Amino acid sequence: MQITASALSLNFDDVMASAMFVKQHFGFHEEMSAEGFISLSRPDAGFNLIFLQTGLASFKPIHMRRHGADALLIVLKHRRTRMKVPFTGGCLCGTIRYKCSAEPIVMGNCHCRDCQGGTGSAFA
Repeated sequence: MQITASALSLNFDDVMASAMFVKQHFGFHEEMSAEGFISLSRPDAGFNLIFLQTGLASFKPIHMRRHGADALLIVLKHRRTRMKVPFTGGCLCGTIRYKCSAEPIVMGNCHCRDCQGGTGSAFA
């Protein structure tokens, strides 16, 4: 995977005041905005800074809607690369094995305890 863009998203009550501070003190400029939303960038930063207004009805997940700057969402945009086919895989215990001769249409993650323990992460 080749990442071609990234963004940091923070929630604030006063999006415009927060954006003005970053513009004045850090030299960011506005890329786009709408009510309750602003995206800022600067050529040498390597990421866009996105401010979302707390309480927006469209904000997901709903349980974070009223939270302030305690939530951080990192967004990575990447250029799609083609998989080499055929490829093989399977579960960690070895019970299931497969060989694919075409690129997958959809890929998912496993969150079972075996995969968590085998990879040392929340999912595999």
